[in-house]
Amino acid sequence: MPEVAFQESRMNSEAAVIRNPIPKRVLWWLFFLLLLVTGIAAIRVYRGVMSPELPKDFVQYWAVGRLVLEGENPYAPALQLREQQHVYPERDIALMMWNPPPALPLYAPWGLLPARLAAWLWNGLQLGAVLAASFLLVRVYASDSAWWWFLPLSLGFAGTVWLLLYGQNTGWILFGLAGFAWGQHRGQPWLAGCCGALTVLKPHLLVGFGLVWIWDVWHRGQRRIALLAGVAAVLLATAMAHLSDPQVLPHYLTALREPSPYAVSPKDWMLPTASYWLRHYLAPESMAWQFLPSILAALALLLWRLRWGEKWSWPQALPIVVAVSVLTTGYGGWIFDLPVLLVSLIALAARMYQVRPMLLVYLTVWQFLVTWATFVYGYTLHGFWWVAPAVLGPCLFLPFLKTD
Repeated sequence: MPEVAFQESRMNSEAAVIRNPIPKRVLWWLFFLLLLVTGIAAIRVYRGVMSPELPKDFVQYWAVGRLVLEGENPYAPALQLREQQHVYPERDIALMMWNPPPALPLYAPWGLLPARLAAWLWNGLQLGAVLAASFLLVRVYASDSAWWWFLPLSLGFAGTVWLLLYGQNTGWILFGLAGFAWGQHRGQPWLAGCCGALTVLKPHLLVGFGLVWIWDVWHRGQRRIALLAGVAAVLLATAMAHLSDPQVLPHYLTALREPSPYAVSPKDWMLPTASYWLRHYLAPESMAWQFLPSILAALALLLWRLRWGEKWSWPQALPIVVAVSVLTTGYGGWIFDLPVLLVSLIALAARMYQVRPMLLVYLTVWQFLVTWATFVYGYTLHGFWWVAPAVLGPCLFLPFLKTD
């Protein structure tokens, strides 16, 4: 396979060996950045303990968990609103949970807990998922490096910070992608497939990844095993959702099709993506236009996949597939969806460090500046359209990075 924008490490013929030990100057810079991000996080946590407010989006998962446990329709806007009013009595519009039925078994346990305790545990698990994903990605793309060298990058990244501020679920999706890369790298297809199944939590965010992965059904060996394992995990989760609500699939489709006075329809959200504005100017009432860039990008990735056939390497290609999928997503793309871009950033950071160790510090500082800018210049979620391009901007320098 030719050189692609991201270089994987060459342990077991796939992981890049970082030849030189980390210089002391780089070590001290990374240590300082780690102290900075943990200090700011500690202040935020303290203020969170003193505040009665929950992370804004977590309430939707907690409410759905309660409905699943009660055997009610988890996609009924009126019922979601009823449960959310236990936390926010003044709310008159539900913050709808639109994740598909396989996600429901993940949310059910949270309905057993008081909302505030559940929110803290939820955010703790999301942070743990980001840390575990960072560890796995470093083992794939920089196998001879200490994983904590990349910790300031992972923790100071805008996607990670806003994920925790909103109490979203993207940490699990990132962990799924990292586990997928790790399983493919280590020759453990069942692990890769089960982890990859977590991307079904927000399938619209990774259409390109899903289409390319589905193509693996035409290949034998580990590629097909990984796909079959992923499909089996999704079917098992869907079957578990049916135990609570035997009509869960019709209920989900009905909620997507029929507007409700108790919730905002997906087509009415303003998004921080080019696909939204394409639809807005060409056909405001047609969601199909909104998914056109995503579909075209997915087809381009599929052609790329077909071109390389048996030479295809998932660990090497995954950073590009994820970046293209997110940049062209037909729905979502919110700032709290961006933790999945850590797949691309850690692969990029490993490549930069291999060329010149100080580049890892520069990349980390750049991500800190982007995060800072989101607090200074961001007023609405759809106003964060610039964050993903800014985060991935350093990728433009990859063609100029030459190793000795």
